Amino acid sequence: MREGNTDISLKIILERHAVSRGCSLIYNEELSKPFNGPLSKVALRIRTKKNFDSGDVDMAFYFADRDKGDYDKLEYIQQEIGAVNGAYLLRSIVGIPDPHMEAWLLADENAVKRVFGIAGEQPVPFANLPPKDRLNALSNKAGDTELTPPIARRKLAKSCNLNLVERRNRSYNQFIGRYNDFLNSLAE
Repeated sequence: MREGNTDISLKIILERHAVSRGCSLIYNEELSKPFNGPLSKVALRIRTKKNFDSGDVDMAFYFADRDKGDYDKLEYIQQEIGAVNGAYLLRSIVGIPDPHMEAWLLADENAVKRVFGIAGEQPVPFANLPPKDRLNALSNKAGDTELTPPIARRKLAKSCNLNLVERRNRSYNQFIGRYNDFLNSLAE
């Protein structure tokens, strides 16, 4: 599976959060989707140092943007994973960025200003656009031909304040809650 730019940003965020929780990420590998459906993002396997010798994979992450469809994607994806193998649900964490992953990246306005070179007192422009379009517009306006939207996504993923994103973005907060529950279960 070819890794997309959004997928790289997701990996960066997953790794940063795991490290902040004291997990050393040793291994990550893309998985094929266990079903056909609205899953639009990469599924990752991440093994922590704690369980490295067991040979087991700790968790798989599945992401799908909420912007496509008005049904409950979280429930749908969990049902599809469970239909393949119910035990997979115990080691799967689903993220549904609302409306898409760029909303997570744009939630920290200070990081956005740093990445796009916006003066501290100026508001971040294009607030009326959906997050994906807003990130593209910011990248185009920046005037830096090397700051393409994919590079901007990666820079934002590396520099945003994840605690602030968690407070400001409900879909990220819900995802991190599920992620933390799993990390807490590893510690028990």
